[in-house]
Amino acid sequence: MSADELIEKLWTVSTINTVLINLLLNKEVNETLDERYWQIVKKMLDGSKKQMGKALSGPVDSFIESAITLTNKTLSQIDTLLEKLQHAKVEVEKEEQFLFDDEGLFQLEEEVKKRQKIEAVASSTPELPPQETPTQLIEEVEVEEVKEEEKPMFARQNDAIDEWDYLEHLNRLFETYRQNSHMLLPAFWHAATQELLSYEARDEDHKFAIQTPAETIYRLIRTFLSEAPFARLMQDMKQKHGESELTSSYLDAIKAKVDEYYIRVEEDLTNEIESSKIIIKAEHELETFNMGAASLEKRVLKYIRDVCNNLLTQAKTLSHRNELESIVYAEATILLSRLNGAMIESPPLEFLLKAMKP
Repeated sequence: MSADELIEKLWTVSTINTVLINLLLNKEVNETLDERYWQIVKKMLDGSKKQMGKALSGPVDSFIESAITLTNKTLSQIDTLLEKLQHAKVEVEKEEQFLFDDEGLFQLEEEVKKRQKIEAVASSTPELPPQETPTQLIEEVEVEEVKEEEKPMFARQNDAIDEWDYLEHLNRLFETYRQNSHMLLPAFWHAATQELLSYEARDEDHKFAIQTPAETIYRLIRTFLSEAPFARLMQDMKQKHGESELTSSYLDAIKAKVDEYYIRVEEDLTNEIESSKIIIKAEHELETFNMGAASLEKRVLKYIRDVCNNLLTQAKTLSHRNELESIVYAEATILLSRLNGAMIESPPLEFLLKAMKP
């Protein structure tokens, strides 16, 4: 068989495919089987199968033989599918006809009579007080669960919740050292502790995000008041400069930093961010740790930076064991670093740090 003859036969098959697609699309869109196209496809299938059979009767190339055999097989499959499609059409027509013949109408009448009897019994039954159905109870439970999910992971409260007694211990420390030590620097960090404890965690596990930075700052304050060389610096400042207080604007700056901390932690945990990514952010934060001007007392700032480094070390240690704790340690690193920056930006504290320098 020549190439031209093969092309002619393949063109015939292609035409069949086009008509067949038209037939199926018409059925899908109009929900009816177009009899005209069905007859056209059937005739062309029969003719094509005969032509393919003749083509194989003579000597042909092996490739052409394979192509013709495959095409012929496909044509037979299409023919079978068309028969099924026609059969389905006939069945649908039978069902539609049944609805309008005598037997169908009789069955419909019987069904109506049954429904009327059921309604008559229901109307004669005394009404019972409305009760919640199992479906309603399930819906209420689901609504409550949705509301629980919508509750924020960390919610600010009107008053601080001193669950671990950090504020109580700090108040005792302040009473002990207030007479002889300058309290402005400890007061700044005390305010940060109070802001941290003003939040409530939705889940018990998430309390770790409150306790960790609060405990870290509590220990920081205790060191400033009771350990060398910081205790001596606080005492000297008391003698030389008396006492001063933080203004509301600087307290607002502390509040903003704490609010940002809880927002970050919630986003990290909600979006399941890997702790390794938060650790990288914490490392970048410490690379730009604010040590202030050369005129400031560096021992205080270096100690705060060391505390941040210890938090970061904990984050790295836990990164392969406990994602939650690792993230909290890394975010606490960022928090303390930024609180340190807010401290230096406060003119009263900046003045105090300058005065501490020998």
